[in-house]
Amino acid sequence: MRAPRLVVCCDAFRKADQEGGPPFSTFSLCQALADAGADVRVITTDRNGSQRLDVPTDEWTQSDGLRVWYARSLPGPYYPAPSAPRAVRSAPRADCFLASGTLWTHLGLLGWRAGRRLGVPAIVVPRGLLDPWALAYKPTRKRLYWWIAARRIVREAAVVVALTEHERRTLHAFGLARRIE
Repeated sequence: MRAPRLVVCCDAFRKADQEGGPPFSTFSLCQALADAGADVRVITTDRNGSQRLDVPTDEWTQSDGLRVWYARSLPGPYYPAPSAPRAVRSAPRADCFLASGTLWTHLGLLGWRAGRRLGVPAIVVPRGLLDPWALAYKPTRKRLYWWIAARRIVREAAVVVALTEHERRTLHAFGLARRIE
């Protein structure tokens, strides 16, 4: 039996030290999955706060034992990463897409669309992005994007992972997720 293939989409990854905890916790998750035998590919950006990471961009590279595609990101509210679709196409066919903290960004939309196109499940890890404080930040843009895409991303996810009991209750109140873990 072959190892499961996972594509993880996240806006910032391991080397990003100006993006808070998600780059490190997502790295730890990917490393644990790889240690358990999964073939993990990470698609992320070169963002590091207001800086850019000094990493090879727009190609597959090895980083701390994982295959990572650092897409050069463009300025803009959704952190567009033009080379990221090429990363999805060049990765081995995924068994699952995992979107970590990408609900309001280009990589979240990319992972969801790729999963739909390939007929493979998506796992969404909102990381508090549906909490009232997060929705209050740039609310007009988020309301519009919610109706265009984010609502469907959450509703169609095979599983939505809540990191805390508070987040589980928040997700439950939305009434969209088929399964919350």
